[in-house]
Amino acid sequence: MSNGLRRKLTNYGDQGFSLFLRKAFIKAMGYSDDALDRPIVGIANTYSTIIPATAMFPS
Repeated sequence: MSNGLRRKLTNYGDQGFSLFLRKAFIKAMGYSDDALDRPIVGIANTYSTIIPATAMFPS
């Protein structure tokens, strides 16, 4: 099972080349090698005024 940067790679016939392209695009956005080694954490906010069940969560 692959995870991290190796997850869902596009198949160009060579997995190493696909991983190289992915890292190249990420580095072009300004991320360093150190940033690529750290885990990615996402925070979601489910607040909505439409659904009363989430009205207790402030935005």
